[in-house]
Amino acid sequence: MKKFLLLFVLIPQLLLAQVPHGFQIEGKLDGYPDGTDVRLIKNGESVEMTSAKLQKGKFVLKGSVDEPVLCFVMIGQEKPVELYVENTNISFKLKSSNPPVFEVEGSSSHRDFLDFTKSFVPVAQQLNALAQQVNMARVPGPARDSLMVTFNQLQANLQAEIDRFVNNKPKSVVTPFLLNVTLPV
Repeated sequence: MKKFLLLFVLIPQLLLAQVPHGFQIEGKLDGYPDGTDVRLIKNGESVEMTSAKLQKGKFVLKGSVDEPVLCFVMIGQEKPVELYVENTNISFKLKSSNPPVFEVEGSSSHRDFLDFTKSFVPVAQQLNALAQQVNMARVPGPARDSLMVTFNQLQANLQAEIDRFVNNKPKSVVTPFLLNVTLPV
């Protein structure tokens, strides 16, 4: 009888453990009118995952994902805001309005993404700008050779940033992507 009672008590807990928790994004957007559409769009697929309407400056988006995924939060007709969504409670707040700056808490994947983009994007932009200069200087010579030295150094800096990130955060959601990055030669 005790075994039956114990089994009866544990079955609901076991069933709840099988159900994924899902995500809940609680947002606070002061300055936007009530009724403003807030949509969560999966990056690369243009698929709306969930949506809500702003009420008294607040909204809640709920759903679940199989793994952390890069999405866009669309607020009315504003520029999309990148957000790494994972199955957890996420806070999304307007920090300043001109230009709009948002504060995200609760998603470790989003925090890793921001850390990486802070170091990766500036170096990648420099590399792209320099590549254009190298391509414009088609004739071999000292000017092009000098550009290539700088280009190769920037490329090495970019690879160093990737290596640093992967070594510091081997379990990050961004790491598998970085392990497959091939820099141009």
